Amino acid sequence: MTLKEQTLTALAGLPLQQSPQTLQVDVGDVRLRCDLVALDTIACAFDALRVQVDALAKADLDKLKKISQKVSERLTYLLEAIATLESDKESCTVLLRSKKPQKSSDGLSYYELIVRKGGELFLGRYRQVPGMPRERIACQVTREVFGRLVEDLSTFS
Repeated sequence: MTLKEQTLTALAGLPLQQSPQTLQVDVGDVRLRCDLVALDTIACAFDALRVQVDALAKADLDKLKKISQKVSERLTYLLEAIATLESDKESCTVLLRSKKPQKSSDGLSYYELIVRKGGELFLGRYRQVPGMPRERIACQVTREVFGRLVEDLSTFS
């Protein structure tokens, strides 16, 4: 079974609720950790999604940049398209964010994806209210989109 299939199966086995719970799925050299804040029959909301890919543990910055580009090309179904914002050679990290953050009366909302040395990909959503520190907010997606997201963050061929 693929990571996507196992993740959706594990998600289906969790109780429907509005309180936090952690989803953990391991398939081969890939580990998924997701902090769910809400779950119903159609959708879920998560605070953070982490995918650890052991095959990328020794990837250099150029490899991480290529992976980041592939991931950004795949994630066209999120609320906003994402693109590489910067890369840091010293920490061997690539930072991607929403190209055009969502604007509303309570500030800007945007996705942030970090691809790190060691093989970790971290996806979160943030809100920035003018004059205040940014805060992480829940990403809300259908179960189908969640499965696709897991697949796109763990497959790079």
